Amino acid sequence: MVCDDLQVVWSKGTSSLVACAVEITARLHPLERNALRARVNQSFMIARSHYGDIIDLEAMNHGYAPGYEVHELEEMETVVAPLL
Repeated sequence: MVCDDLQVVWSKGTSSLVACAVEITARLHPLERNALRARVNQSFMIARSHYGDIIDLEAMNHGYAPGYEVHELEEMETVVAPLL
């Protein structure tokens, strides 16, 4: 077994490039998932800090409030996009 500076373990007979690509992909998915979870959690915390107990975090957890048309959601996305 060989291990490089990135702590990537190479299987015997596997090129370093292939081993690195496989390992990076395997590490990336949990990092992406954790980053997304952190951003969603932060968004909920910001909403809670502005609206306190009057905001229904459980309902927010299920997505957009019912009754919006697709074009209305797209308009909202356009408004908030520059803020991200």
